[in-house]
Amino acid sequence: MKSKNGLPCEARGADSRAQGRRSRGFTLIELLVVIIIIIIIASTVVALMNVFFRGQGVRQASLMITSTFAQGKQLACDTRVVHFIVFTNATDGGRMQIYRDGNGNKSFDGAAMDPEISERTIELPRFVMFVKNPQWVAFEPSGNEWADGQLARS
Repeated sequence: MKSKNGLPCEARGADSRAQGRRSRGFTLIELLVVIIIIIIIASTVVALMNVFFRGQGVRQASLMITSTFAQGKQLACDTRVVHFIVFTNATDGGRMQIYRDGNGNKSFDGAAMDPEISERTIELPRFVMFVKNPQWVAFEPSGNEWADGQLARS
C-alpha cells in the first residue's frame, strides 16, 4: 500500500518517529536536575567563601590589635606618661582608642582623655568584636601593663 507521496505506509511512519526523536531535546526533568545540581554547587561555594573571608578578618584584626598595643607602649615610653587602650563594640565591629592618663591615677576615667590622641580610633574589620574583658589596658613608661586596674605583665 502506498501513500500520497509514493512511499510505503510503514516506511513513512518509521521515518516520522525517528525525526521526532532527533528534534525532541531535553525533558523538563533533565533540565530541573541540572539546575538543582548547579544551585547546590553555587551554595557550597558561597558558604566556603564566607568562612574564608571571616577567617581573613580575624587575622587582620589580630594584626591591628598587636600594632595598637605596640603603639600604646611606644607612646608611654616616649612621653613618660601612662597610656590606655580602650576597647568598645559598635553594631558593625570592635573599636580601640588610645588615651593619655591626664590625671595620673593609672585608671581610665573621663578625666584621662587627651583630645589629640582620642581621635585615633582603630576600627576592626567588619563584624569582628571584643567578647571578653578587659575594657581597657594601660601601659606605663616602665613597661608594666595594667588591665582594668590589675597588673597584667611587668
